[in-house]
Amino acid sequence: MADNTNIITLGSVAFTDKGDWQSGYSFVDADSGETVKGYDENDIVHTSKGVYASLKDGNTANPDEDSAGWRVWLDLKPSVSAQTAETARQTAETTRAKAEEARASAEKARADAENARAQNETSRGSHETEREQAEKERKAGEKSRAADFQTLYDGIQAKSAELDRLIAAIQQQGSIAPMASVPARICTVEEVTVLAGATVSVAPMDVQPSTANRSMVYQIYSGNALVDADGTVKTSEAGDIIVKVIPTLASGAARVVTIHAKEAEALTDGDGSTITDENDGEIGC
Repeated sequence: MADNTNIITLGSVAFTDKGDWQSGYSFVDADSGETVKGYDENDIVHTSKGVYASLKDGNTANPDEDSAGWRVWLDLKPSVSAQTAETARQTAETTRAKAEEARASAEKARADAENARAQNETSRGSHETEREQAEKERKAGEKSRAADFQTLYDGIQAKSAELDRLIAAIQQQGSIAPMASVPARICTVEEVTVLAGATVSVAPMDVQPSTANRSMVYQIYSGNALVDADGTVKTSEAGDIIVKVIPTLASGAARVVTIHAKEAEALTDGDGSTITDENDGEIGC
């Protein structure tokens, strides 16, 4: 059987690795000494996208852009694309991680704020409970004080009634003279309202019988005030003041006077506007 294969003699073929491709590459010809521009045929160059072999002498084209003048020996484009994709993936992952970190930080801040709000609410509830308890205790104390005052008042009234009964019995027997100097009844104001800081007299307006000893003892039972020997009470602040007026010879005839000391209030006209003086100062009452 005859062999029809055509055999072509190519001669010596050599490839020269020129390293990275350079724009404007030139070299000096060893034989002629002349400067030659461009790569010779079979020169091998490298770029980021592949390895190429020149197909002609004086080749100045960019191998990444000129497939007619260069033959691809090793195509790196898939690797470059893969690397680009990996870089993009890593960038996206970094962005996602930062976003997740920011989200976690925001969630922690929200949780901390919620905890602080819950603690404040608990504290507010505790304070409200304490306030309500204090208000209950205040009302209970006020009720107890009123009850004590009523008991005292009732006791004084009972003693006064008993003394009146004794006086009446003695009068019926025609023997009033021995009791003539003992006060049977004193007449005082029962309740008065003044401005805080004012003075007011609680001395008896009348003592019966008229021959009775008029010596009195004045005692501050409750409230913040001072009273002198003449029965003049000096108030100092707003509040109720209870004063006992006690005859020195007949404690059973004692009376109780309640003084309501209040803060000054601005006078208003019929329209509710504050009345002022010539210096625009409020006029109190």
